[in-house]
Amino acid sequence: MDEGEQHVQYFSWMTGEQSKDIIVTSALSTGNDYLHMCLVLHVDKPFEMLEYIQGQVRARHDGAPALCYTLVPTKQWKES
Repeated sequence: MDEGEQHVQYFSWMTGEQSKDIIVTSALSTGNDYLHMCLVLHVDKPFEMLEYIQGQVRARHDGAPALCYTLVPTKQWKES
C-alpha cells in the first residue's frame, strides 16, 4: 500500500466511513489519541515499556472503557 492509500484508509477509519476496524503497527499510536478506539492488542513482548504504555493509553479518550490485551507466544519466535 502506498502512502496515499494509507492516508485514505486512515481517514476512512477515523471518520468511520468504511470500517470501524484497523490493524496497524505501533507507529500509529505515536502522538495520536483516538476517541473511538476500544481495543488495543499487543502481539509479543514490547521492545520498550514506554512504547507499550503509550499504546494502551491511546484508546478511549471519550471516557468509555477500553480493553487491552497482550499476546505473548509460549514458544520463541523462529528467526527469519
